[in-house]
Amino acid sequence: MAARPGIAFQPLPWPYASSAFGGISPPVHPFDELKAYVGFDDADAERLRALKPHVESQKRQIVERFYEIVLRFPDARAVFADLAQVERLKLTLMRWIDELLAGPWDHTYYEQRRRIGQVHVKVGLPSQYMFTAMNRLMEDLHSIAASFFDNVDRAAAEATARSLRRIADIELAIMLGTYIEAREKQGLEGLRDILISHLPTTVLLVDKEGRVATSTMPWNDLFPGKLGNGLPLEQALHKEVVDRAELTTHLARATMTGGEIVLPRVDVNIGGTPRTLRIAVIPLNHPLANALIHIEDLTDTLASEARAKQAEHLARLGTMAASVAHEIRNPLAGISGTVQVVAASLPEGDPRRVALGKVQQQIQRLGSLVGDLLSFARPITAQNRSIDLANAARGAVAEASASTGKSAQVEGGGEAFGDAALLGQVLLNLVQNAWQAGAHEVIVKVAAGSVDVDDDGPGIPLEERHRVFEPFFTTKTRGTGLGLPIARKMMQAMRGSLELETSPRGGATFSVRLPTSSEPVSKN
Repeated sequence: MAARPGIAFQPLPWPYASSAFGGISPPVHPFDELKAYVGFDDADAERLRALKPHVESQKRQIVERFYEIVLRFPDARAVFADLAQVERLKLTLMRWIDELLAGPWDHTYYEQRRRIGQVHVKVGLPSQYMFTAMNRLMEDLHSIAASFFDNVDRAAAEATARSLRRIADIELAIMLGTYIEAREKQGLEGLRDILISHLPTTVLLVDKEGRVATSTMPWNDLFPGKLGNGLPLEQALHKEVVDRAELTTHLARATMTGGEIVLPRVDVNIGGTPRTLRIAVIPLNHPLANALIHIEDLTDTLASEARAKQAEHLARLGTMAASVAHEIRNPLAGISGTVQVVAASLPEGDPRRVALGKVQQQIQRLGSLVGDLLSFARPITAQNRSIDLANAARGAVAEASASTGKSAQVEGGGEAFGDAALLGQVLLNLVQNAWQAGAHEVIVKVAAGSVDVDDDGPGIPLEERHRVFEPFFTTKTRGTGLGLPIARKMMQAMRGSLELETSPRGGATFSVRLPTSSEPVSKN
């Protein structure tokens, strides 16, 4: 094929000289590749050096004009912390112009330009400003070259302009390539930090002096404050964790023997909250890290397992209770009827009628217990719909007052999704329990999705608090211990929750929570 008129094809310079097999040799260095690609050669270098003395006298004006333009644009101006930083950068730009025109254009020059791209990412400079900034600088340099060479040698002016374009393209290629590389690295590091910060474990690397070299999740409760690299392990981690796990001892043993040490369960109390941890100490052979400490919080997992076991236990208990209740109910009804017939046949004033009356009372109590057993065993189905919580609370208080003659306050208002009948039974049980426990004042506080039954009674001892929802646990002399378990079961049927808290008045607060939408809130 004939060459197009006016275009002279030249052989490619090194490193693109043809190999013995007709292929192209790979570039030795990226900077050599860039110079070869745009055709930057020794002649270009000489032209730039020749231009430098003519730029020197106007270099300050070029820099001042450059930053005057930059500061007009908010996004570009936002990169700078203050005017003092701008003044320092003006000196940096003057050095950059010197290096641009004087060289040497070697591998060190290439690395300096790469750092500029990295700094642009670090300070948050949008990439378009690299192109616009280069355009402004090259306009001034081209103008100086044209004004000097046009009167002397037109061809020299055009050649100098070509050399300026070539070095400008090389500068942009280096800075933009590094900019993209640094931005991708920054993005990946951001994703890594997000991933690490949400892992359910904590990992610490400890150096040979027993100091923390680095750590994941530095803001969780395991650390007394912001973790700083270089802190001794016993200062970086919560003292409770270090002491209970005997971490310093295990760390020394693991690094001495070279074997991993696993502590499957370490129970600690951090900030008043019991936690269960699994800790592994793994020796490392690294210049910066002598060991890795892996800490996993098992508290929620163990709690979930306990709830699952409790649910299974309650299911078996419910089946047994239903069977026992059915076996007792019919004979109990027969006994009750017989006692009533016998008592009715006795004359008025017969002392045996008093004894039979007491028997009848105990039969009724057993009947009530059988009813509770069946309620506990029977599946509960809730008809959830929007309900007025204040109305439900007032209804429960009125029913409780009718049987006891006492009164409770209802404060606030709000709505939730639930079964009004079941909620009424739950609140009735809680209000009656408060009075039976010795409370003088009961306040029912209502808000959207919540009802708190608060009393000023003696409260529940700390050692018994975790048992109040267990079947058959009661502090009453005649209680069945099924009231609260049944109430919690009703709340679960409504996709809600029932929890015990300490009242600010010294008594107990039972917190009822219901969803305000179709989403459940149950944690029981």
